[in-house]
Amino acid sequence: MKIKIFTTISLFAAVLCYILPFLTFKDYSTISGFNLITSLFRRKELHKLSENIQTYVFTSTSVPLLVTFILFITAIVFVAYYQFRKSSKALSGALGAVICAVLSYGVQLSNSQTSITDFFGTILLELKTGDGKTIFKTSEITCQTGSGARLLVIAAFVSLILVSVLKILDTRERNRGDNIQTPWAMAIKQFKRNKLAIVGIFLIFFLIIICFYGPVFSKYSLLKTDILMAKLKPSHEHLLGTDSSGRDILTRLMYGGRISITVGFVAVLLEILLGTTIGGMAGYYSGKIDNMLMRLVDIFLSIPFLPVVIIIGAIMSDLNIPPQRRIYFVMFIIGVLSWPVMARLVRGQILTLREQEYMIAAEALGLKDRRKIVRHLIPNVIPSIIVSATLGIGEAILLESALSFLGLGVSMPFPSWGNMVQAVRDTNDFILRSWLWIPPGICIFTIVLAINFVGDGLRDAFDPKMKK
Repeated sequence: MKIKIFTTISLFAAVLCYILPFLTFKDYSTISGFNLITSLFRRKELHKLSENIQTYVFTSTSVPLLVTFILFITAIVFVAYYQFRKSSKALSGALGAVICAVLSYGVQLSNSQTSITDFFGTILLELKTGDGKTIFKTSEITCQTGSGARLLVIAAFVSLILVSVLKILDTRERNRGDNIQTPWAMAIKQFKRNKLAIVGIFLIFFLIIICFYGPVFSKYSLLKTDILMAKLKPSHEHLLGTDSSGRDILTRLMYGGRISITVGFVAVLLEILLGTTIGGMAGYYSGKIDNMLMRLVDIFLSIPFLPVVIIIGAIMSDLNIPPQRRIYFVMFIIGVLSWPVMARLVRGQILTLREQEYMIAAEALGLKDRRKIVRHLIPNVIPSIIVSATLGIGEAILLESALSFLGLGVSMPFPSWGNMVQAVRDTNDFILRSWLWIPPGICIFTIVLAINFVGDGLRDAFDPKMKK
């Protein structure tokens, strides 16, 4: 009963965070969460706290923040319904709503590019011209995230943990005495026995949470430089020190992690889409289609990765593609050049599965080819895809880091873990100022190692023969 009460309290706390300040300004009034979601895409003048200071207007772009608010309200309704009716579906709905709310708030916090205000909108300086017209210009202003924005992160994750625990307890209570185990349940049970895989899961989630939600707790902007603060040692003001331009390394480490982790997941998603589609078609239809698609796979496998990337990097430099957009090309390149391995894996699995009895029965029933592939073949290949994709994420992160280290990926001033290491070129800095390159190096090592732990655990869970 206590867990239900704590869950409800945490959900209400997440909603009440919206009445607290989300942005605080020097010499100007604060902006609360409710102000952000009720004044979307409207210019709102900041209230001055003293005379003879400049006029600023703020435009809220906090649509994901509004979605987060609605989802938390929805979760409260589902939990209340569960308490009265003991409905398992209501609890599942609450868990889904909280997960979506956490993700939505993460999307909101991913908006920041240059200054802290970018989390929730844009701020402009209002000026009067000689002929009486009003113009707006971009301008820096002293700003920090407020207590509401920070407490919402804590309340959101506490709510997620409590609702998850409530769902687990409810499922155990309903399945008490039921000894029937599905293949997925058996795989999960086997996965839990692998302690290194569990450690890997926690490390991955920890790094993701720090990178995507941690910047809201930082008082430093991403790109603002201060040459007087350059290369400072770690201290209570800058926990990991500052770089050669006076920027806080911890803040840039979190932003850089966003890029490196996103590249890994998006590139592997593209790899799965292309590899599963082409491999599935080749394995099912065989014959001429299989021969043609496999020759296409051979062509892509014969493409030398590094020379192609160097050529594309030179083209991007000649075209003056902005640094923040080069990351999309990196994702595309890694995904497109990695899918042939996935295609071969899926093809081999389907060549084996299509001879099974259930496929013969599907053929006798006259099911269409698309239905047989989508409903019967691909689901049975999913375990192998999951294992391969998990290990592929680590490889993609390493590739992105290597490309950025070589100057072919994300370019300065926007950080990634790879180019943060590459930025240390001076031998003295490398030896005497280790705080400039060791933190991103440790992050790369940790997340790739954690992903490999999880991949090995999934492999052992889905295919115990591999362990032998």
